Amino acid sequence: MKQFKNDIIIAGPVGQCHVTAVAGTETAQFSVMTEDTYSSRDGSTVVNCTWLSVRACNGAGIAELSKITKGSWVEVHGKQRCRRYVGEDGADRISYVIIADTVTLVEE
Repeated sequence: MKQFKNDIIIAGPVGQCHVTAVAGTETAQFSVMTEDTYSSRDGSTVVNCTWLSVRACNGAGIAELSKITKGSWVEVHGKQRCRRYVGEDGADRISYVIIADTVTLVEE
């Protein structure tokens, strides 16, 4: 029988990063930039940069969150989640976030 999977792996530099600690548990919300490169029909190289939102809690498989800072490189393994909400302008919106299972600081 086929099984559905929701696994995602991303690696790249960290943009914004907010780490909070409540009752001994650290949580972090940060963004990671990824790039997708391809050749267009005219032969020129096109680079698409995408910023992805990540949420992580300290625990097994998670690096010390306070060491994650803007510009540091990370590799994130996790699951993608979708959240639907109504924006301030009344329009329906969708946001995506990666819930991290593991976060590894990557040495350059």
